[in-house]
Amino acid sequence: TAPLISGRRNDILSFELQEGVSRMLGLKDTRRFLSSEIMMRLLYRKTHDVHDSLKGLISACSRQYVRTYLSIPVDWSVKRISDEFFISRGEITVRTMDTLKNPDKVLEIFRIFAANPGKKLSQQVREFLRERSVYFPSRKRPSRRAVGSFLEILRSSRVYETLREMNDTGVLGRFIPEFGRLRHLVIHEPYHRYTVDEHTLMAIRNLEALKKTRIVKFQNLRDVMQAVRQDSLYLAILLHDVGKAESGRRGRRRMSHEEEGYNRIKAFLERLGLEKEERISVEFLVKNHILLSRLALTRDPDAPETIEQLAGAAGNEANLNALYLMTYADMSAVNPDFWTDWKAYILHDLYTRAAERLRGNRLYCCAITDPTLREFVQDMPERYLISNSPETVSSDYEMSRGIETTLLSLSIAEREDGTAELSVITKDVPGLFFRIAGVLGRKGLNILRARFYTGESGLVIDRIILSNWRELWWEGLEDRIRDGLIKALLQPAEEGREVSASPFIPLRIVPVRFESFVEIDNETSGECSVMEVFTSDRLGLLYEISSRLHSLGVDIISAVINTEDGIAQDVFYLQAKGEKLGSENTMDLLCSVKEIASSLTEGGE
Repeated sequence: TAPLISGRRNDILSFELQEGVSRMLGLKDTRRFLSSEIMMRLLYRKTHDVHDSLKGLISACSRQYVRTYLSIPVDWSVKRISDEFFISRGEITVRTMDTLKNPDKVLEIFRIFAANPGKKLSQQVREFLRERSVYFPSRKRPSRRAVGSFLEILRSSRVYETLREMNDTGVLGRFIPEFGRLRHLVIHEPYHRYTVDEHTLMAIRNLEALKKTRIVKFQNLRDVMQAVRQDSLYLAILLHDVGKAESGRRGRRRMSHEEEGYNRIKAFLERLGLEKEERISVEFLVKNHILLSRLALTRDPDAPETIEQLAGAAGNEANLNALYLMTYADMSAVNPDFWTDWKAYILHDLYTRAAERLRGNRLYCCAITDPTLREFVQDMPERYLISNSPETVSSDYEMSRGIETTLLSLSIAEREDGTAELSVITKDVPGLFFRIAGVLGRKGLNILRARFYTGESGLVIDRIILSNWRELWWEGLEDRIRDGLIKALLQPAEEGREVSASPFIPLRIVPVRFESFVEIDNETSGECSVMEVFTSDRLGLLYEISSRLHSLGVDIISAVINTEDGIAQDVFYLQAKGEKLGSENTMDLLCSVKEIASSLTEGGE
């Protein structure tokens, strides 16, 4: 019952059950929220009140028993903090409760709480604050003293605990009414497991934990943490999702929660009276808090335009550092399994490249003396040199030397992030990617990312990241993959499609809580059209899409494959005859891929 009582879990009841109960209660969808979301919010509010009442009752009833019969030593010393506030028996208390009728004093007692680790508010203080939080002035410009206390809380070593206490007593929502609308708010979104306010507080907790972490894989984040302004970063995280209370999906105008949040926080930042630079920094982070994750997970992070877009949006290294930390905090608080070593790797890689770009460092290029190696490099596209180290280029060159006799060269290397990189070098043939996807799919291997570099002579270097290589590896698997690829390459395109498609058996279609969509972007990349597909996953989906693209005469230049919790979010960089897609190609492609996506979900569009 703990997750239900605390109101922290967004998935304690199935979506279908939530819908059924809300209909029984007579709740209806509104312009902003589903009836099930309204029902869950009401449930959390009521159970939270019950939880607080029971907690106070247990504390009052057990105090005398614990002291008398268990003989637990009690610290009877009294530490004077000010004329109004004291620490007695390890608890922070006040001389008279009337003191807390002053909003400035309310913020001051939480400042004292933040400055005294290990101490807690007395039960009487908590109950008084919770009962009188409704009288705390809202939407009025707070005094400079109250603002000073709040900013000191954000600079302290106890930010999460203090904000949690302020939220539980209702004070945080009154001091920041924009955040108050998020309390117990349930938004049904893919991947998200917690209510919006709980997600926000967990993001702050995870970020604060970086300062003391000794885990090796978090060292780079901890180092960046030491270079940012703490109060601005925590304030941005606290406000980053306030737009979710306003950006209803059923309104007349669809506005993203980042844009809505950016518009909403301006009034609050004005009330705080922050300096211009700090206000601009917070606004930037709220407006762009999903930019880094979106570029890393739904665009090719090796593409020069992706690096340029991130560096250009950040503008300076301070903003980039804060955005990197905010991205970690936000993603790690989505659900316990959302932050993975793979995501950490690609986010850090893109962040590092953008930081180098902001410092004015040129992306490296090989200083080549070997004439045959120089010829190999000149044959490959420019982005090949940008995306690969000199050592990798030399290795690819050695692998490519025997292509004429062996048809293809293949290597598999396990990576530090738990994935494996499959490199395939061969001559270009029609439908190359769907052939490779078919072979790997029959082996049960899951593709996370694919990049393709096609030289002017027709030499193709494929880099494919596999997420489950370790789990499925057995001795001889690499040889079986090589044999399967050679067989697929030797088959005519139409025959290859029929042979490869047969092993895939569609999974049972289940109801989902989102709408499938397909979008084509002709602005992001200067050379390619970018197609994003968001739909429910099934075995053979990637093969089916790539096969459909081939049948339409569309070439896949690179692909970003993300599959989690039965949801596929795949991005393809596409060309037709070496150029971006034209209007006719675009419409044919949209209709064809939408047909695939819509067949996987009930009510998909």
